Amino acid sequence: MYLYWFLYWFSILFAIFLWGQIWHRYRNLSWLFFFLFVFFASIWNGLYFLFFSGITNPDALLYITRIAFATWIISVYNLLFFVYFFQNKTKKVSLTKILKIISIFLWIIIFFVFTPYIISDIHFSETDKVYREIYGSVFLLVPITYIFFITLFTYFSYKKVFENNGLDRIRIRNIVIATYTWLLLLITLQVFLPLLWIWILEKEIIFIYLTFIVFLHYTITRYYFSSIGYGIAKLIIFLISFWLVMVIMGILELSLKEIHVWSINNYWLVDNFTEFIIKFLIGLTVYQIIYTYLRRQFLGVIWQAQLHATMQSLQKRISQITNIENLQKELRICMNNVFKTSSCELLLIPEIEKRIQLNNFFSIPGNTIFINDFVFIEEHKNSIDISKIGNEVFKNDFLILPLHSTNGHIIGLLKFWPKPLGDFYTKIEIDEIQSFSFFLEIHLKYIRTYVTIEELSTNLDKKVDEKTIEYNNIINRQKEFISIISHEIRSPIGSAIFQSDSIIDDLDSDTIKPEKLKEELSILNKQLVRTGGLISKLFSVQYYDTHSVNLFRENIEFGKFLEYEVELFSHVHSWVSFQSKIDKNIWFMAIDKIQIQQVINNLLDNAVKFISDTNNPIIIISANKKWNNLYISIEDNGKWFEWIEIKDIFDKYSTWNRWTVWLGMGLYLCKKIISMHNGIIKASVSPSLHGAMFSITIPII
Repeated sequence: MYLYWFLYWFSILFAIFLWGQIWHRYRNLSWLFFFLFVFFASIWNGLYFLFFSGITNPDALLYITRIAFATWIISVYNLLFFVYFFQNKTKKVSLTKILKIISIFLWIIIFFVFTPYIISDIHFSETDKVYREIYGSVFLLVPITYIFFITLFTYFSYKKVFENNGLDRIRIRNIVIATYTWLLLLITLQVFLPLLWIWILEKEIIFIYLTFIVFLHYTITRYYFSSIGYGIAKLIIFLISFWLVMVIMGILELSLKEIHVWSINNYWLVDNFTEFIIKFLIGLTVYQIIYTYLRRQFLGVIWQAQLHATMQSLQKRISQITNIENLQKELRICMNNVFKTSSCELLLIPEIEKRIQLNNFFSIPGNTIFINDFVFIEEHKNSIDISKIGNEVFKNDFLILPLHSTNGHIIGLLKFWPKPLGDFYTKIEIDEIQSFSFFLEIHLKYIRTYVTIEELSTNLDKKVDEKTIEYNNIINRQKEFISIISHEIRSPIGSAIFQSDSIIDDLDSDTIKPEKLKEELSILNKQLVRTGGLISKLFSVQYYDTHSVNLFRENIEFGKFLEYEVELFSHVHSWVSFQSKIDKNIWFMAIDKIQIQQVINNLLDNAVKFISDTNNPIIIISANKKWNNLYISIEDNGKWFEWIEIKDIFDKYSTWNRWTVWLGMGLYLCKKIISMHNGIIKASVSPSLHGAMFSITIPII
């Protein structure tokens, strides 16, 4: 008796503890009714134990059994209200509603306790050694109340199943199935069998109640479980295993009792605690063997193996795909065939970059899946911003898995919609989907590599043709350049030779005048200077291309340096109007003075050539400092610059005419020197003078 006392009150307290875990998540009217169900059902089980233990006087037992019937009816109707108000959203419980409900329950208790027409009396059964109820004239109200309850419960359950989606629908289904199973067992044990004076398992009714509470806790607080069919099959196997254990233990007891090895007074009445423990352990061992065997023969192993084989076949088909669009299509088709889901979507970068909350969630170790379900979000509330996650996860996005690169960064998301009729994914299915996501990560890397190789292969011939044409153009321009250079060198040399022969002939004739000789020598000098300048530029270009030229930077006062160079040119070319717009605030800066001097002289020399045939020639030199950069511009009012191809003007192989040969080599050197200073030089038409304009930008160090 003490063992039953301990098991009863332990089961009651454990049931209330499980309710407390549920109440921690759901604080609304629906879950208040669930609490009231657990509370009154626990009282009913406790009273039931007191009644059958017979530890008090008959008058007290009469009121105990009447209160037990009242609390029983209150508990089952609270279960009805629990299903009727079933919802996941947390809402504050109204105190007024609570008081109304309590008042109704008090009237039910008063009606049962003080009305002898329900249970008129009790009597002691000498055969069973327990007290039995004597039913009153209106005891049939009790089964009528049950029938009315079952009718309402069936109606509201059917309605709630179709009002909810996803896991909530599954939870309602499980609650309904468990409730029907529990009630049918209890009604059978409490009503129909006692009417036939059959009394079995009357003290063990607490274990049916505890099993029911444990199952409801599992259903309500889980976000994935085994499928409904799988759960029903396990329940059937459990019952078969349980009854086989009962039969085996009964046969074993009868067999051993004949040889006086197994002694017991009554089947469920234990006098010796040690004897009970031995029987319990033997029964548990036999049950485990039978249950494991039947489960392996009829359940999960075959289903799981079939699902695994299907997913392996899917991986083989997908491994042949080398295109993201085709992969998307194949995923939708295959996942619909395997899981019957209405949609499966693969989101890659940049879509994943917009889902900041999901990125933050998956960056936490251990967060390998996201399930759009209240229980799941409640369990992960420390790593999910509930106010923002709704903007990233759509209503139909039920299951979301991350896809990672080899370095651990998230490169995409694999999203699944619910199954038809809002059905869910089982634990086995989620495990297979996770394994598939690992394969998909590797395959995405393969697709990226394949696409890159394909693009290189596709564009290789085109790029080779482009480079070949470019190379041929350079060769042709080099040939043309060499031809012009040869002509430019031969022409002054030939003229110089002719001029020197003429001077020699004049000297031999002794008739030449000094003025004439001076004129001829001046012509000869110009030809030689021209040839020397051309050869000097050729050697300079060759030197810059074949040698590593280092800068010798020194801090100079750039404004004064530039004004000095302009002043020298204005003295030499006094017929040109030089206009200086040099900012006086340009102070010291680190440059290679010799090379920058070469650039300035080259640009000014070109400007003078551009305006040689211009009336009122003008050259404007500007310089200023802004945003840690030095800006220099030299522009003129020459007329022929607009005929030059500006885009190729800094090419050393410019060959439009004899001027561009000189101009191209000089500007090529200018670009080289400015680039060595990390600067930029550009050519354009002057907006004010309509001639040439060269702009230089050099960062100040």
